[in-house]
Amino acid sequence: MTNTFSAFCDAAASVMLAACAVYRARQYGHALDGALLLGCLAGVASPVARDALLELPLRETLDGAALPASLCGALCGLAAFRWNIRSWPLFRWTDAWSMALAAALGCGEAMLCGYGPAACLLVGMAAGTVGGLARDLALGDTALAVQQQCHAAAVLPGLAVQWGLWQWGQLPLWAAVLISCVLIAGLRLGYAFWKDGYW
Repeated sequence: MTNTFSAFCDAAASVMLAACAVYRARQYGHALDGALLLGCLAGVASPVARDALLELPLRETLDGAALPASLCGALCGLAAFRWNIRSWPLFRWTDAWSMALAAALGCGEAMLCGYGPAACLLVGMAAGTVGGLARDLALGDTALAVQQQCHAAAVLPGLAVQWGLWQWGQLPLWAAVLISCVLIAGLRLGYAFWKDGYW
């Protein structure tokens, strides 16, 4: 997994996590500055949690693209709110893909560090859910990770497939990460469509 690919996925996840947080905060009527702050915190939560669990230097994470990407995502979320884009489909899709990207990348980084399968799954689960947990708890919501079925549970099979493809399928790690990401988001959105009848 190249540094460029990892940095791109990290930035994309941070953008989407921050956009979701700001959109949700403004939807609930919270102040602009508070919403932007929450967006930045939600955006950096995933890479910080992942690197802390893997005992990687946090200074590189905080000095890297995570914070600028989070600020960019926060502004995107604010723009989406101001333009009255339909809330639930936008939030559901963005939240699903941000969780999938963060989880798959977290698991991939753990695999590169030489951790065993259980630790890789744990790091991936933590990285995928911590941004949404921080957002929901700060807004006084019940966290979606525990409120909705097939939310956090969608992460586990995707990460297991990722580990298997890399370990036994001899796929490049970047390809395993992408397949895992699509599987996680597909499981979560597919369950939502089956349950509610719309995306």
